[in-house]
Amino acid sequence: MLNASRKQSWIMNVAIGIGLALLLAACGGGVSTHTGPQPLNAAATKGLTAAEALVNSAEKVPPYVGPRQPIDAARLKGKTVWILVNCECNAFNASIASAATEALHKVGIHTKILDGQGQVTNWTRQYQEAIAQHVSGIINSGDPPLLLKGPEAAAAAAHIPTVHAISDPVFPLVPGETSAVDIHFGLSGAIQAAYTIAKSRGRAHVLILGDQEFRDEIQRVKSQLAYFKHNCPDCVVTVRNVLLASLPTQVPKLVQSVLHADPKITWILPAYDYLGTFVVQGLKEGGFKGINVVGADGVAQQLDWTRSGGSYYVADVGETPVWCGWAAADEIMRAMLGVPAPPEVIPVRLFVKRNLVGVSDNPSALFRTNFQTPLEKLWGLLP
Repeated sequence: MLNASRKQSWIMNVAIGIGLALLLAACGGGVSTHTGPQPLNAAATKGLTAAEALVNSAEKVPPYVGPRQPIDAARLKGKTVWILVNCECNAFNASIASAATEALHKVGIHTKILDGQGQVTNWTRQYQEAIAQHVSGIINSGDPPLLLKGPEAAAAAAHIPTVHAISDPVFPLVPGETSAVDIHFGLSGAIQAAYTIAKSRGRAHVLILGDQEFRDEIQRVKSQLAYFKHNCPDCVVTVRNVLLASLPTQVPKLVQSVLHADPKITWILPAYDYLGTFVVQGLKEGGFKGINVVGADGVAQQLDWTRSGGSYYVADVGETPVWCGWAAADEIMRAMLGVPAPPEVIPVRLFVKRNLVGVSDNPSALFRTNFQTPLEKLWGLLP
């Protein structure tokens, strides 16, 4: 059953996604019907205004919200936590693991990072190894929980707490999970769509690239489709799904194929920035011009592309993976101490050239928030 915070988040996401069922029925394979170049009607004009308002709001610095209850972290010195990364090739998830390691080391907790290399067999085996080694806790950095219900339940049966480092609050915990660090993937997806609508003046031909291995990314695509449906009747939307393990070989060719089939597409929305890396590769290899990529994750490379304006990326909706890692460290320590974890929601922000110029990729600079110090005080490391 969802707690109050997750219920509120669920309501917000439902609001974003009203009419999704009608949209999917109408779109079939993920392509909407173009209504022509005539002037925007009243509904489209209203949608454009709504998109512009969401973009303006999302560019601003979000407020800091964090836990308040202190814990006796010193009791955990010498314990061991394993951090399972879906694929260290994905800079976002790898950064979460590194940040969690940094935070846990501050209180004397040993860590081990394992690279799942994008394979379900690896993810499952690593859970089994963690249980066999009797680790004190597990942080899951991006392994899809729907594919790991058995291993997570086995960890719980062995009294090993598991924290999912990134999840949308719309989803309840998978049996066996102790807690989760939340990111509003639905809101993030809506912001990607809103930016596209605003900058195309309600006339975009869009390619959405999703990844159905991950329920959070499914939520992102649902939100994007719903937002386009309700706010951009003249937008044409095509959806394709790809797999994490095959991105380097699959995405560049897929992007080129889709754009050759529909030369009117000028906007691409990848589900996450690692995927976006291969979108850019495909665009460069194909010599495409005038394509705009609106990414998600706030990875340093993609932020640099957005800042420079020279690599197709025009915007990136991001949350800092460092904050995710520190929040996951906080939650796994609370679980190991038997203390309930408060809802920890990592804010998202829309990054564009104008709010990136002169700003470093340091999380504290991007979000103007020092989230580490408040956590260290709660852990007893600072007065």
